[in-house]
Amino acid sequence: MRLAAIYEQAGDGSWSGHVEFDPGICVASGATLDEARTNLREALRFHLKDGNVPIHETIGETIEVA
Repeated sequence: MRLAAIYEQAGDGSWSGHVEFDPGICVASGATLDEARTNLREALRFHLKDGNVPIHETIGETIEVA
């Protein structure tokens, strides 16, 4: 299963990531980007083991603002 993940860096240098997911939102954080990625994958595996599956498609893109 492929899902779109969004990662953001906090003011203290740590990272958080989330996946828009029905029902609710799955989130995780870490001291580094790699740790946040690992933690988000683990959180998703835990969430999906109970049969919860995304019910919509998410599309992300990078846009340029002049």
